[in-house]
Amino acid sequence: MMGGLLAPTAAAHSAQVARLLALFPQLDAQMAQFALDEAGGDVDRAAASLSEALAAEATTRRQTLAEAAEARSSARSSVAKRPLQATSYQANSTPPRSSSAATPLTSKLDPVGVFKPKTMPAEERIRLAAARLVTHPRAVETMRYMITSVLQNPGEEKYRAVKTTNRAFADKVGSAPADVWEGFFRSIGFVLDGEWLRLPAAQVDEWNLLVGRDALDDLCKTPAFRKAKADEDFTLQLERAAADTLPDEIARRAELKRQLPAEPDEGTAGTTRINVTFGGGRYAAARRKFAADDTLGDVVRWLGSAHSTAVVDALQSGAMVLRNETMLDAVVLDVARDGDRTLQALGLWPGAEMAVRRRE
Repeated sequence: MMGGLLAPTAAAHSAQVARLLALFPQLDAQMAQFALDEAGGDVDRAAASLSEALAAEATTRRQTLAEAAEARSSARSSVAKRPLQATSYQANSTPPRSSSAATPLTSKLDPVGVFKPKTMPAEERIRLAAARLVTHPRAVETMRYMITSVLQNPGEEKYRAVKTTNRAFADKVGSAPADVWEGFFRSIGFVLDGEWLRLPAAQVDEWNLLVGRDALDDLCKTPAFRKAKADEDFTLQLERAAADTLPDEIARRAELKRQLPAEPDEGTAGTTRINVTFGGGRYAAARRKFAADDTLGDVVRWLGSAHSTAVVDALQSGAMVLRNETMLDAVVLDVARDGDRTLQALGLWPGAEMAVRRRE
């Protein structure tokens, strides 16, 4: 009997919750249940209370957005009134941070869960675009220089336009994937016009440029950027060493080549194939066949003769390391200790993927 009396009550309660959810789709069932309980089970009172609460919240939201817009407008005005002088934008100058009133703009949802901005705030968009450049230090340094040049000379078009096929631009900024560097430049107002990257005069926004440069400066302080910078410097060091054509270097390479064992013919039994990358594969690769009983020292001498004697010196001193990366867990080879051991004994047979890396 009692169960029969309670069943309609539960069904009616569920219907009231469903009615509230139909009236206020931004709510979830738990919130509707809470509102109904607060109204003593009266669905009309619950609906009235929710309407008042949401109306008050909407008013607060509009006021917050208006205050944020006013704060941004004031910041822009103060920047615009300040004369653009070269001395005003030193390396350590940073744009003022957003006021606390702007905080709601960086959230994807308001407390009720219904406010969804269609566009991301400019500062957040710029910083997210900059974050994608963390492993491309050469691009970051060049971009920072370009932004500073525009800030110091906003009225001169030559500082606001660059040909993307320019060798220097392609080598430095182009070291990052196109979608990454394009995304950052777009975030601060640049547009792609065929082969040209331009910042139209009408789109020069000093605030965005300052935020962009500040974001790049912050990026340079991160461990990931510092590691990428060290790796890039190492690659440049290898490039310079390989380009050394002084007579002493040429003579040393020739002597190392003379000491090398003959390269086995294709298909010879007991042959191992050694592939070596420099700088984590970012610079160059070398390939050669050795006999299984040739030594690790022979591989090092081959690298010196084919690339640079500086590599031999660095491997022997420990400034650089030679790693066996054939397996998932790379193994650092001790060139000084194992130089006379055979490739087969070191597990570098019947083939090996190796890399010359900087010592971290």
